[in-house]
Amino acid sequence: MKKQAVSLLLLLVCLVTAALISCPNYPSPGEKDKKVKDGETETWNPAVYLSADLTRDAYAVIRSKGYEIEAPDETRSSYTAAHPDVKHITQQFDSVLNKDVFAFALHLTPDDDPSGPERVDRQRNEMKSDANSPEKLKGVRGETHKFVWKFRIPSGFVASPGFTHIHQLKPVGGDEIPTITLDLRKKSNGNEVVQLVYRPPAVGDGKASSNVYLVDNIPMADFFNQWVQVEEKVLYDDPPEYSIKVTRHSDGKKLLEYTYKAANWKNTEPFIMIRPGTTFVRPKWGIYRQITTDSAGMDSIPGLKDETVLFADFEQYERIGGTP
Repeated sequence: MKKQAVSLLLLLVCLVTAALISCPNYPSPGEKDKKVKDGETETWNPAVYLSADLTRDAYAVIRSKGYEIEAPDETRSSYTAAHPDVKHITQQFDSVLNKDVFAFALHLTPDDDPSGPERVDRQRNEMKSDANSPEKLKGVRGETHKFVWKFRIPSGFVASPGFTHIHQLKPVGGDEIPTITLDLRKKSNGNEVVQLVYRPPAVGDGKASSNVYLVDNIPMADFFNQWVQVEEKVLYDDPPEYSIKVTRHSDGKKLLEYTYKAANWKNTEPFIMIRPGTTFVRPKWGIYRQITTDSAGMDSIPGLKDETVLFADFEQYERIGGTP
C-alpha cells in the first residue's frame, strides 16, 4: 500500500512538472507587473492592472491603483455631494466572465456633475487619472500609451441625443476639451449608435471645435448585454498615432475598428493628440451624459432614465522602447 502511495505521488509530481514546462507562462497575480511584449517590436513598461474585488470596497480598489473618482456621492471641497447616501461605483459577480466586475451607475435624479455644481445640464460618474496619479498613468509628449478594458451595455440602455461618453482621453491644461471619446448617442432619426469622436483644439474664442466622427452608425443593439474588449493605442507626439478596436467577447467579432493615417485624413482641422498648453492627457471611464437641452437645466431630455454600465479588467501600458 505504501509503495502504491509513493508511486502515485511520484506520478503526480511528474505530471505537474511536465505541465509547468510545456504550458504557456501565464503571469500569476504577483507577476502581473513584469515587462510584457506586444508583437515582435513593441516593448511596454510594467502595466497597471485594475480588476474588481468583492472582498474590498470598490472605491478603495480603484484608488489603490492610482486612479481617482468623480461620482455624485463624493463631497468636494467647494460643495456638498448631490447623492451622498448611495455608492455610484459598486462591484458584482459576472457569470459570463466568471469574475467580479465594476458597475457604474447614474440616477436621473438627484445625480449631478461633481466637477462643478453649476453644470446642471449633465451628470458624471467616472474614474480617471489625475495630477496625483503615478506618472505612468499620465500621457505626455513623446510617450505611447495602450489601454485595454472590457465593458457591457445593458439591453434597453437609453443614450442621450446630446452625448453619453463611456470613455474619454482628456487633456489637463490648455483648452481641456476631450480629444477622443467613445460615445453612445440617440440620433435625430431615433437610431441609437456607438460613435468614436475626435475633437480638434478649441478655436480662437476658446469654444470647442466641431466634432469629427471617426466612426459612426455602429448599432448599439450589437453591444446590448454583450461583453466587449477594447484595445486602444495612442502616441502623444507630432505626428501622432492613434488606433482602437472593439471586439465582442462571445464570438470574437470586431464591432468597431479605426486607425488614424495622415495620408487619409481629409478634415480641415488637424489631428492633434497633444495640444498646446497640455500638461498631460488622462484616460476616463464611466458614464458622462447630457440630460437637458439647455445649460440652465430647465429643458429635460425625454426618455432618459437611471442607467448602469459594467466595466472589467482595466490595463494601462506605457511604451519604454521599440518602434511606434
